[in-house]
Amino acid sequence: MQFTIAAAALFGTVALAAPAPQGADVRETLSLQDFSAHKKIVAGTTAAKVDSVSFQLVGSREEATFGVVCKGAAAAGADEIVYNTTTAYDCNGDKEHNYYFHVVRVDDKDVFTLRVNREVTSGWGYQSLVEVPTYCHAGGANSMACAQIGGEVDIEMRI
Repeated sequence: MQFTIAAAALFGTVALAAPAPQGADVRETLSLQDFSAHKKIVAGTTAAKVDSVSFQLVGSREEATFGVVCKGAAAAGADEIVYNTTTAYDCNGDKEHNYYFHVVRVDDKDVFTLRVNREVTSGWGYQSLVEVPTYCHAGGANSMACAQIGGEVDIEMRI
């Protein structure tokens, strides 16, 4: 009996010493849906450059469910979108739904890595890095069309 009480006291102490579960900084959960991309095949090669992407972000708040459409396209005169974390593409939101995204990379299996951001006030907001698996197929006229596979992707936006 003494061993059981000592063991319980030890485990109780360990439980108290364990850090609290993280996640208090999660501010918003969204669903990324209907992702699609367009690739132009580089003349004379099998390589293709992504020249546009689009998707929908769906979320809910106490007052209602909302959705915003996000689109990015190659700049005039460019043949592909920019892959980095400084070139932002906007989503059609209002001040309450101020979302934008960056295309970080596209791997050789056509998985798109995006950084999704929501600016709440100037210089402050939420962000998340998300991977979207796609399937690409011939799109006609030396192009390929890519569509999201595996259903919607949940995103936890964090500070």
